[in-house]
Amino acid sequence: MFNLLTKEKEHLNLLPLRLKQLLISFILYATAYPVILIFISAYIWKNNGDLSSLVFFRTDQFLAVPFVFLLNGLIINFIWLTVQPLVMKNIDLDSHARQESRFNYVLDSEFF
Repeated sequence: MFNLLTKEKEHLNLLPLRLKQLLISFILYATAYPVILIFISAYIWKNNGDLSSLVFFRTDQFLAVPFVFLLNGLIINFIWLTVQPLVMKNIDLDSHARQESRFNYVLDSEFF
């Protein structure tokens, strides 16, 4: 077990700083999330005193994710198709005429 941890630490040290920060923040989030859910569940159960409301909350929490994901995509496409041509027409006509990919600015930047 100790060898596995040392190999993982060595691998982590080889990664770039931004990736290390991302992995560490994900580890902290993954550690804190179950604890937060325990307190939320305890609060709901204490206030309602009914197990069915807790089951309903937890079920809806996981069923809402695909719906909200789809809704977010529709909203982004609506904004992209209506607002983006107006903004691009005022900024740069050449880039709008070339029909570049809409996320090139993200992939070309230092964001990733």
